[in-house]
Amino acid sequence: MKVRFGGWRSSATAMALVAGISLSGTAALAQTAQFPAGGPKLPSWSDLPDWNGVWERGGDFTWDDSLPVGVPQRPVYTEDYAKIVAATPPHKPGTGGPGGGGMPGMMIMLFPMDIEVNPRTTVIASETGAPRRVYTDGRLHPKDALPSTTGHSIGYWKNNELFIDTCCVKDTVRLPGNGRHSDEMHITEHLWSPSPTVLKDEITVEDPKAFAAPWKTVKTYYRRPDWEPVEHDGDDNERDFPHDVANASEFKPAAKSVPANYAPPAKGSVGKPADTEALQKATSAALGNTAWESVQVSDIQRDDASVKWLATTRSAKWHCEAAPDGTKSFCER
Repeated sequence: MKVRFGGWRSSATAMALVAGISLSGTAALAQTAQFPAGGPKLPSWSDLPDWNGVWERGGDFTWDDSLPVGVPQRPVYTEDYAKIVAATPPHKPGTGGPGGGGMPGMMIMLFPMDIEVNPRTTVIASETGAPRRVYTDGRLHPKDALPSTTGHSIGYWKNNELFIDTCCVKDTVRLPGNGRHSDEMHITEHLWSPSPTVLKDEITVEDPKAFAAPWKTVKTYYRRPDWEPVEHDGDDNERDFPHDVANASEFKPAAKSVPANYAPPAKGSVGKPADTEALQKATSAALGNTAWESVQVSDIQRDDASVKWLATTRSAKWHCEAAPDGTKSFCER
């Protein structure tokens, strides 16, 4: 059978025919964009901030880091919907659960977040699932949008800040904490960068069918200009890396004990002790998947054989130790 490939639709049709697949009942691969009168209205390049590149999640792998450890991470449900949630079975892989590929949980970012900004779209991707496309060309939500794990997102720029409106997330996608939502869930976001190395996302989730009140959080991400994404294939494709992230040059032999509030000597002085930032980075290298900026360091003890310190994250206190040059760092509770 000869097939003419003359465009996206005919190509899709031809491939289906060649494969012997009936087109009736198959899922659509695209939907019609809805633009206001006059068509797309794109911002200029000069109006866009430079957020391109890889960012690491700050804080724990949880929805709201401001909540004490042990407090349930879930929205306030209506009385009727709370009964539905109580009867919900545990999360199953592939349903966009906590921090997975679905909104809003994906913005927890278990793995590093890759952002690409252009006038038409801002693409937010991670290795946990499908990327988000935030359309900033003036389009509206489709009149009858197809639900998806990431939903349909439109946004606009104002003063180098991005405002996003997301609808149409599949109601099978689980919320962080294994929560449920209805098909009326709606998400708004406000992204801004208080400094070149920090990005914040204020997220508000509303659901008139399921929630008794809006569910809010603020997520923080830290720029990693020398990182690049690596595929997560579900296997244990991990290995130890040199502890260069600990910035070993900051570790110098010094006094036996250095208080946490120690002020390093002036530039050019001999015997600069390890500063707090270097120990934060050593902690991050030891724990893995923990942004060093979110680690608190105290009780620093040094001698010729090692440096020891207490590292505090939101969920735990860690007793850490490293060689005097900052290598071979490890932490234990």
